[in-house]
Amino acid sequence: MRLAGSHIWRFIWLIGLQVLIFNQFQFLGYLNPMPYVLIILLLPPSTSRFLLLLAGFITGLAVDIFSGEIGLHAAASVLLAYVRPGLQKLFMTQGLNEYESLDLENMGAPRFVTYAGFAILIHHLYFFLMEAFKLSELPTIFWRTFLSSIFTLFVVFILQLLSRKKPA
Repeated sequence: MRLAGSHIWRFIWLIGLQVLIFNQFQFLGYLNPMPYVLIILLLPPSTSRFLLLLAGFITGLAVDIFSGEIGLHAAASVLLAYVRPGLQKLFMTQGLNEYESLDLENMGAPRFVTYAGFAILIHHLYFFLMEAFKLSELPTIFWRTFLSSIFTLFVVFILQLLSRKKPA
């Protein structure tokens, strides 16, 4: 129960940060940080595909509702939830049991940054492709994806550092 409660609090906290702070932060229309993806990335490795997809949909829908978007975040979050098991297999460390999370503390910085970086890149590329929906916008889409992914990864890394358990 404690584990489920921590995920619910993380959901509320990250959706709140996204809607109240990060949705307001845009630099020349290119930099759109979306650290709410941590909700999906930090679910336990043993989470079923159905629950991952459901969590992705609910997470994206919540951001869409508060952002006035029409399904963009939901679609990108469901895609992220769908590809997460494959990314998990690529970057999971030996001995990571089903009760632990795929976070900075369990994976270590290099592996976590690589895992989160690939996931964020996939999420953002799909989001910006669907937002523009024009192949003539590809250079802009790639530029926005790159800049937003770098900044989101930076924010995700900082959030992970701030939420680390303090040594006893």
